[in-house]
Amino acid sequence: MQIKRKIPVSAQFKGKRKVPDDIAELIAKMCDLEMRLRGRDEKVRQQREKHQEGQVFAQQAEDICEQIEELKKESTPFPTKDEPAMKLLEVAQAYY
Repeated sequence: MQIKRKIPVSAQFKGKRKVPDDIAELIAKMCDLEMRLRGRDEKVRQQREKHQEGQVFAQQAEDICEQIEELKKESTPFPTKDEPAMKLLEVAQAYY
């Protein structure tokens, strides 16, 4: 991504000092490079933030899975909880 300059290189430094064209071009290239590096630094920072957010979500998901497993261990399984009701239904069906 190259940024086009509207002001000619020689006009940018006009009135400040007399600088040869090749030096003025080098300075302009250095300024462009600095702007690109700042843009990359921003992209890297954003990527790190996204990565950290992803790690937080992964940790939360893992915690939720652990809580579900704990609840499974604590609760009574469905068949044993309603077993007496099932036996009553079987007996009732036998009479009809």
